[in-house]
Amino acid sequence: MKRNQKCKIICFLIFTIIFLCSCEELSKNNQPVQHETKAIEQIMSTTISPCISGQEFISVDKYESAILTSINDDIWYRGRFSPFSGFVSETLEFELYKETSRKENTFFVIKKKAYDDSFPVYAICFAHYADTLNNEPSAYFKRYTIDQINEELIKTNSGYLPTGITGTLTFGEITEPVYPEMTEQKENLLNDFVNKLPYELKKLNYQVGKYNLYIKNFRKNDYRTFAVLEDALGESWVIKMDLDLDVEEDWDAYIGKIERITTYREDLKYAASQYRKMAIVATKIKVQ
Repeated sequence: MKRNQKCKIICFLIFTIIFLCSCEELSKNNQPVQHETKAIEQIMSTTISPCISGQEFISVDKYESAILTSINDDIWYRGRFSPFSGFVSETLEFELYKETSRKENTFFVIKKKAYDDSFPVYAICFAHYADTLNNEPSAYFKRYTIDQINEELIKTNSGYLPTGITGTLTFGEITEPVYPEMTEQKENLLNDFVNKLPYELKKLNYQVGKYNLYIKNFRKNDYRTFAVLEDALGESWVIKMDLDLDVEEDWDAYIGKIERITTYREDLKYAASQYRKMAIVATKIKVQ
């Protein structure tokens, strides 16, 4: 009997100790959750974007500046052929969507007035460059409702989700793009490209002879620019120049897609005329 009593007492003590430890642990676990919630609310209220490359942060002001410059440039170079031409002189609402995995891209979801556009909700993607965004959208699409946009973005491999960061963008009248002064890095890149282009054109079976070459200016956060090529017979082409503007290393450029300007390509003809106006290089090359 005494032995049973002792067992009961020991079991009761063990149960009491376990219960007290559990209460203490629960109290500890509850406390940080409250702090964490407050911290998250504080971060969202400061409208700072998620971390980029594990180190850099981009403020909403830089987001807004980047997209306003990008849309202005797109409309200036492409005119009525720009998909964003309806943004001129409008103040539009936006929300930021971020990748759930790599966090290398940001989508602006912009809402236009429904009566202005058959698909008034635009999703425009920008890749990150250093502490800002690339100057040209890497992708875009538009739908009729926000729900349709959400469905499309969530279905992507990167799984874009809304950040809760919202605001308005005021697009003014379109102005001529402004570019920084020439640097040694840019000059070296341009010289290298001009020197290697004749050899590349020869490999593509371009006719032997002289060509006029115009290279559109660019900024360090551009991932490409464009060149216009003209032969002696009046034929002309637009060359997409892929840019490798690494922050730490030498810059380089590569030949991308080449499109011939035909009478049926009014959009390309208009863009080429604008590229010539903003050419940082205007020279002659010879294919031999």
